[in-house]
Amino acid sequence: MKNTALPEAYARLSTLLTEDKVHLDPSVGFADICRRAGADPRAMDQLVRDELGMPGEDLVRALRTSDYAALARNYKALPKK
Repeated sequence: MKNTALPEAYARLSTLLTEDKVHLDPSVGFADICRRAGADPRAMDQLVRDELGMPGEDLVRALRTSDYAALARNYKALPKK
């Protein structure tokens, strides 16, 4: 993958996380999401570190935690993780 394609893949990654919420599937890791976005996981991890100041896996973990917390507040009962 060329570096010029990384910004487009970053935009797809954002959509996968914010709209599609693919990270809510506990079997899906950061590398899986990167591949879905069409990016090399290492290159995307570096971009996420540069842009957000955290590794990609930490981003996925943080989003999972906040989304699970929001679901718990709204619905009071969730299956155990």
